[in-house]
Amino acid sequence: MNENLISSLENFDGQNSIVLLEARKNTIKDLNGCSNMTSLKELYLGENQIKTMEGVKNNQNLEVLFLRSNLVSTVSDKFEGLGKLRHVNLRDNQIAKVSEIKKLLDVPSLNSITVHGANPFIEEMKDLKTDLIINLCLDKTTAEIVRGIDRLNKEEIDDEAMGIAIDELKAKLEEERAKREEEEEAKRLEEEAKKAEEDAR
Repeated sequence: MNENLISSLENFDGQNSIVLLEARKNTIKDLNGCSNMTSLKELYLGENQIKTMEGVKNNQNLEVLFLRSNLVSTVSDKFEGLGKLRHVNLRDNQIAKVSEIKKLLDVPSLNSITVHGANPFIEEMKDLKTDLIINLCLDKTTAEIVRGIDRLNKEEIDDEAMGIAIDELKAKLEEERAKREEEEEAKRLEEEAKKAEEDAR
């Protein structure tokens, strides 16, 4: 089904015999029609015109969702009936905020995400791998690991990579703490100076 003029997947809804569905390089605009396919394990829809991840639900055996080179800008808030999903590829889409990527981690089975390429949020990141680990895996107030993941952008996330991210976040938190204390001290001294000036009148 690759490289055809397919614009919709509505006829596939509820098809229980399909294990792998591949329809790259078409004109598909959404994922409606990809639900309730109980045997589907892999769904490849790269290089289409898909704008949202809404529409994929109740595919309890789906393991791979490949949406590279589409127009996805938002990630679904709900992933119903996707208990075996382990890999999502959103490379070269239109995702502007890393918080959208973080929504994927609501799926407990997910352990591999690919999001590099042309996604706009990447422009804000100095070190993509480390910054993604910080944003996706760590509590940004304590630097503690809150969600593990095995692979990011086809790279294994080992203890060393996680350690680098933790150290960087801790350093940032310490810098922010020191800055707050400095600002508080400056404010205190300013207030004392004002009070002394008033008392001297």
